[in-house]
Amino acid sequence: MRIIYIFILFLFTSCSQAFNKQQVTEENEIPQDITVLIDPVDQFDTFAEFPSGKDSLVNFINQKLIIPDQLANDQTKGRVYMRIKISERAKVTNPVIIRSLSKEADEEALRIMKLLPDFIPATRNDKPVTSYYGLYVDFNYNTNQRC
Repeated sequence: MRIIYIFILFLFTSCSQAFNKQQVTEENEIPQDITVLIDPVDQFDTFAEFPSGKDSLVNFINQKLIIPDQLANDQTKGRVYMRIKISERAKVTNPVIIRSLSKEADEEALRIMKLLPDFIPATRNDKPVTSYYGLYVDFNYNTNQRC
């Protein structure tokens, strides 16, 4: 149990460092910090995952992303960090913004979360269970094309 709490503390520390640095990713670089959030009460045999893996999830988000005009005009760059709930039936529900960038960016990130297909649910004792998944939407004009 103590290890899980340490992991969660490490996860939030890493996220806060990423927010402060606002790193710019290269065009072909796949972000590595899309992470499954672990509820300290739950133990899983397998974690929820996007059907084709993390790289496909990043590609899906980048393909669906439309940079809002307000952000493009202001040249606002950064990330919206989010948490989604993956039900035992594999449905993506309850997107929550953990760290906001702007009202327009938040609305676009929520729109994309509603487009996500079903995930492969987490399992416990070989049965599907509800879990949470942490991810972000990157509003960086070098990696995302404005439509």
